Amino acid sequence: MKLRSPLAILLLLLLAGAGTFLACRKDAAKSEQAEKTPLFNEKIARKHFYKSVRPAMEKVTVAPGQKAPKLYPKWDLAQVYISGDYQIVEVPVYWENRLLITTRRTTIKDTAVRVMPSMADMGNFNRLVMYMDKQGRITQRVVSYLPDSAYMSRHHNDASHNTLNKLDKDFSGELIHRNLQGEPFKFLKVQEGKVRTVQSYNKARAAARKNNPDARWEERCTLVDTKETWSQMCTIATVDEPDGEPNCGDWVLVEVIEIYECEQVWINDDPCWINPAGPGCPGADGGPEPQEPDPNDYQTQRTLRHYPAIWPILNLNVYLYPFNTNSGGKLIVYADQPVAGSRVGVNGYNMGHTYISFEQVINGNTIRRTMGYYPTTTVTNSNITSPGQFGNDMGQEYDVKLEVDVPGWQLQSLFNTLYYAVGLDFHMDTYNCTTVAIEVLNDAGIMIPYSTSLWYAGGGCNPGALGEDMKSFSGVSAVPGVIPVNEN
Repeated sequence: MKLRSPLAILLLLLLAGAGTFLACRKDAAKSEQAEKTPLFNEKIARKHFYKSVRPAMEKVTVAPGQKAPKLYPKWDLAQVYISGDYQIVEVPVYWENRLLITTRRTTIKDTAVRVMPSMADMGNFNRLVMYMDKQGRITQRVVSYLPDSAYMSRHHNDASHNTLNKLDKDFSGELIHRNLQGEPFKFLKVQEGKVRTVQSYNKARAAARKNNPDARWEERCTLVDTKETWSQMCTIATVDEPDGEPNCGDWVLVEVIEIYECEQVWINDDPCWINPAGPGCPGADGGPEPQEPDPNDYQTQRTLRHYPAIWPILNLNVYLYPFNTNSGGKLIVYADQPVAGSRVGVNGYNMGHTYISFEQVINGNTIRRTMGYYPTTTVTNSNITSPGQFGNDMGQEYDVKLEVDVPGWQLQSLFNTLYYAVGLDFHMDTYNCTTVAIEVLNDAGIMIPYSTSLWYAGGGCNPGALGEDMKSFSGVSAVPGVIPVNEN
């Protein structure tokens, strides 16, 4: 028998030792990563809800005569799962003032009387969905499940076994995302267990704008859906989570949202402007000739333009990265009104602008970022939509500002609202800089209405109306100024 070289044996021993060392390091790295990623479960979610979420909800600013809504989770029915980079706890919830949204497929000729929610509608339900990311930050929203009647018929009017990560393969209907006050901000159309389309709540709210008879372009709209919000006052037996079903009164219809599909139609010039004495024109029978429209009248057709941002924000995540969402901060919304102190939607060609700022002080260091919502290409009255983007708007002038203190968990939720807006289209009338700012304020618990004003051949949310609405809330200043520059 041959003896092996001592050198070869030593080399084999070294290789074996190196392999063991690398395996140990790999196991240690996995262990370290597991320690960094906190385990999110019903117990942690419950503690976060009562320590941070419930107190913040009680401080929500509401309109005079109203009270902040109360939310009651049923923690014993909580479900825990992982989706992508998030650990998620999904738990059934009741509002003290219970809300139910139903969908009616309709047509422009539909004049049917509203009816109470059907048996299938009563199968709709709400879930509090809490997300924890890899850094341990927690955000939350309420998701309303609205399965369609065909699905409910097949499943005996019970869809409660579905979760966001595991919908039945034949589940069709809608998922409505709301803030904790019950205000919707996103609709998801679902067909056969898959999300097919995502629709902004504010686009859904937008009805057909009034057509301008003097305009070259006219927007013709067809009513395709109505969404009805029903409210039901309930009595909750316990302070913490409800024991069994709540005792509720009758359903009351509180809001109807009409959804239109619209298209731009070219309208030829009125021949009477070219030849007032022509057949059928006022000048033909000696009547008064048509007068030139007043250039200051909002009904006068003139080309309004929204330009792209001068300093576009290419990556909003990077722009907001310096903030620590484990700590509280301040939300500031600025309104540069077309006419200071007025709800006027346009002054000449000036439509004003609305800006959003966040501020945070950590260890004496101030962090500030300001942005506004813009189209990526120029939009006009006749070409009113373009993919949306945010721009750096520090140093801009304003007429009114509203400051709101927000906790860390809510700060992350507001950022998520902005991230979502990046994926939508800027629309001069229905989803512009002011619409986004109102969404953010509502998510922060400041229930600013979606007030609108008119402009040439259209109308929508605008800095003029927003500035006047903000004056009804604490934390407002109507002293004109300049937005401070960003700070790290």
